[in-house]
Order: sequence, then structure tokens, then C-alpha cells
Amino acid sequence: MKLAQIILGRMPSNHQVLSALLILVGSAVSSPSRAVSPLLDTLDAMYSSPRRMDAVRRVRELRSRGADLEGLRWRHAYMILAEANGADSDPRRRALLDSARGVVDTLLLERRGDPGTWFVAALKDAVEASVSDPRRKLELSRSIRSRVGTCLDLEPSHAGCWFLLGRWHEGFGSLSTFERVMVGTVLGGMPRGASLDSARIALERADALRPNDLQILSDLATVLHSLGEIDDAREVARRALRAPAIGTEGRTARKRLRRRFAGL
Repeated sequence: MKLAQIILGRMPSNHQVLSALLILVGSAVSSPSRAVSPLLDTLDAMYSSPRRMDAVRRVRELRSRGADLEGLRWRHAYMILAEANGADSDPRRRALLDSARGVVDTLLLERRGDPGTWFVAALKDAVEASVSDPRRKLELSRSIRSRVGTCLDLEPSHAGCWFLLGRWHEGFGSLSTFERVMVGTVLGGMPRGASLDSARIALERADALRPNDLQILSDLATVLHSLGEIDDAREVARRALRAPAIGTEGRTARKRLRRRFAGL
């Protein structure tokens, strides 16, 4: 089944740098005054413009206004889930998932008004779905939809959650007839409203909020192609191929996109 395809794309691929960043973000939560400067330095080294500048700007804004650096905790969870997504074995992925689950559970208890909390909670469910049986995948898909909805209620301009929502609709909307029958009769039913048309709407919204994002554009081109809108799919694919390919994940997405649209 394709339900595991709802995992958020474009994860950092350098595990050594990522591990260092996890340590720094964890330190920032417990001792912000000592950890913010090395955290900024690591972000500078890890991200290329404009993603790097966006990440650095967010942390600097927190520091400049003396904001509660507890808000970094959802980014801590995100980085753990990023490493889990790139893990080369299910045992490793499960171990990292267990680590992230503790952070997410704490956030859900203490920071329910933060859209970042609901974003990483939905992402945690998506990563868990990648190592779960079909029935559990369906249960998690319902949780993902609910948590993405809460995130967007709190912050309607959250590009990451619009992307996750588009992936959610794409995952169900692209199921074969047999898979739909299986979900409907064996697993308890298809989620209401899931469709490729809805995937297009969500991904177009994500694109408007975060232009020139390779992963968003790649998924949007795929959805448009599945809907039979070949000209639009070709144009979006061209935009995707002009977008920056950040890290191994980005380069892989670009190669996949070129293969998919080679004949168009």
C-alpha cells in the first residue's frame, strides 16, 4: 500500500552533522544561553540559502526578543524524525522513533497551542506508518489528518502542514481499485474526503507559501499528471527541476522527477 508515502520529504542527509545538531538543540532547551551561538553556527554549516537563512533567522529572532526557547523543542523532534526517515534499517528507525515520541508526547502535554507541536506530531505518525502493518497505517492516517488540521487551524500559513495534507490526500487518492476495496472492507473504510483533487489544492497552497521548493513541486507535478493534466504537470516539473536540490534527498528527488517526466 502507498500510505507510507505521506512522509514529509527533503530531510537532512548528513547524519554526523545532524547528530551534532540534535545535541545542540537539546542543549538549547536545557541551557539556552550557552547553546544558541553554536546552534546558529551549525545551522550555517548545514543549510544552504535560502533554507539556511530561514532556519538561522528563526533562531536569531527568538534570541533577539528573549523568547521562550522551549519553542525549539519541536525542531528537536523534527530532527530526530528526519534521522529516523533516513535510517538504513527498521530497528534503527524504530529506536529513533521511540526517542522522538517522548519529545512529542511532552509537547502535546505542555505546548498544545504551538502549531509546531501538531506538525511534528503528524510527522511522527507518518514515520511510524512507514514501519507499521496496514491496519495501524490506517489508524495513523486518521491521526495525521486530525493533527494537520489542528496545526492549520492554529497557523493557516504553515507550509509544512499543507504539504503533509497534500501527501495525505495523494496517498489515498492514488490507491488502486483493489487497495480501495481492501481499505473499505478489511480495514474499516476510506477516510472521508481523500482525493487527488484535494491533494492538488493542498500542494498548490504549500507552493504559494513556500515557492521553489523541489519536494512540493515534485509532488504537485506527480498529482497533476495523475489527474491527466499533462501540460500543467510538465510546467510544474520544469519549475521543480530549476529549484535548488538540497542534500542527497534533493538530488534523489530531482533524478526521480527527471525519470518520471522524461517522455513528456
